[in-house]
Amino acid sequence: MKYIKMLIVAAVLLAVAADLTVWWRGGVPVMNHIYRIVSGAPNVHLNGTTLLYSGTFKESKEYFAPYKRSDEGVQLYKAAGIPEGVTRHWIFIPRDDKPAYRYSFPKYGI
Repeated sequence: MKYIKMLIVAAVLLAVAADLTVWWRGGVPVMNHIYRIVSGAPNVHLNGTTLLYSGTFKESKEYFAPYKRSDEGVQLYKAAGIPEGVTRHWIFIPRDDKPAYRYSFPKYGI
C-alpha cells in the first residue's frame, strides 16, 4: 500500500512538471484546458494557435472593439483603443449580462 501511494505521488508530480514545462515553453498546458472547460468557455484558435484562457473580465460592451474572427468563426474583440499592429493584447468574447471570456496569446503564438 505504501508503494502505491508513493507511485501516485510520483505520477502527480511528473504530470505537474510536464504541465509546467509546456507552459514555460509557451504552450497551453492541460490545466488551462481543464480550467477553460470547467468555466464553460469555448476553445478558441486564431490562425491555428490555441489561445490561453485567462478567466472572465467584467466590463461594459463599449469597452470592446471588434478584432478578428477565430478559426471557429467566433467574433473576437479587443480593448477599444489598442492600435491595429499590436498583437500581444487580451482577446475577449463578450456575453450577454455576464462577464466576457478573456484569452491571451501563448508565448509562441501570433
